[in-house]
Amino acid sequence: MHAPGRWGEVATLALLPVQARRPAGKHASPPLDPAPPFLSQIGTLGPALCLWHLSSGAGAQQRQLFRAITALTAMMGSLGCCAGGFAAQHTDIATQYAGVLFGLTNAASSLAGSVAVYTTGVVLERTGGWVLVFQAVAAINLFSAAMHLMFSSSEPQFE
Repeated sequence: MHAPGRWGEVATLALLPVQARRPAGKHASPPLDPAPPFLSQIGTLGPALCLWHLSSGAGAQQRQLFRAITALTAMMGSLGCCAGGFAAQHTDIATQYAGVLFGLTNAASSLAGSVAVYTTGVVLERTGGWVLVFQAVAAINLFSAAMHLMFSSSEPQFE
């Protein structure tokens, strides 16, 4: 859950300000507490829906800009829910080692974020647009949500 959230955050925000400055048309198991898994699902499915919506659009440029800002704002808001879900799980599954576990997942997510920036740059350079980037991030989030639903647990794993 940590890495897809970081990937989505970094891939869409790292190079978006650069693109915005370009002229128009250039690139045009049951858990102990149901709240954390629910929040994690909002945090992965919300951005996926926002990005699919954003990647599908046509229309007047003014409407597109408003729609893009609205979708990206909704995406970032729902990513905040993801942190409320997976961050609590570290303590649930490994009370004594929660800090170490969080550090390891944070390192993995930071690596994913670094790869996301490079990959996003390559895709933008080759395609000239954001559609493929948004669709890839949405697909990563959908995959992550499915894996989380199937395999996630708040049961203690390490004592």
